[in-house]
Amino acid sequence: VTFSESVTGVATTDFALVTTGTLSGASFTSMTGSGTAWNVQLNTGSGSGTLGLNAAGTTGPAIDLAGNPRTGSLTGQVYNVDNVGPQITAINRLIPTGAVTGAATVTYEVVFDEPAAGVTQSDVILSTTGVSGAFMQSVTGSGTTWNVVVNTGTGDGTIRIDANDQSDGPAEDALGNLRTGAFTGPTYTVDKSVPMVTAITRMT
Repeated sequence: VTFSESVTGVATTDFALVTTGTLSGASFTSMTGSGTAWNVQLNTGSGSGTLGLNAAGTTGPAIDLAGNPRTGSLTGQVYNVDNVGPQITAINRLIPTGAVTGAATVTYEVVFDEPAAGVTQSDVILSTTGVSGAFMQSVTGSGTTWNVVVNTGTGDGTIRIDANDQSDGPAEDALGNLRTGAFTGPTYTVDKSVPMVTAITRMT
């Protein structure tokens, strides 16, 4: 923060914090300097949005060497603040797209609300009924779209993957914010039983 002349007694009340979006809890953490140059450090709080520091439209408490209090308002520059990690917004059946399959593997498409990196099997949870030995085989992708290949195991039943809401990450955005949130994916019905003739009946 630059003043037009040397001042002393600079305090938080010389300024006003301005936030937008979901940003909340922003606060002053320290104020250092002398003369015309002062540094104001802020805690960005939580959420995402913009954070600005303005000169308050009130007088003082900063004063010049003659004891005249600071006056006037000024709109400062803003920071774009992102404290929220990527979230899974969609899980789609990709291969096959139909709900019933007898395939050895199926592929889910996982979509994030912002580009994510470091996506692993730990970001999702595999749920099954009936089938035995199903497991997540691979995770590939980039940006907002990732594919999870699931081995369907043996037997008949259902499989589904959901966002892991039991822990954050390890997927993260470009700023290092870890993935958060829950999302329930669609179910595949696994049918590996072959049809068999069960009866031959005399008709006439």
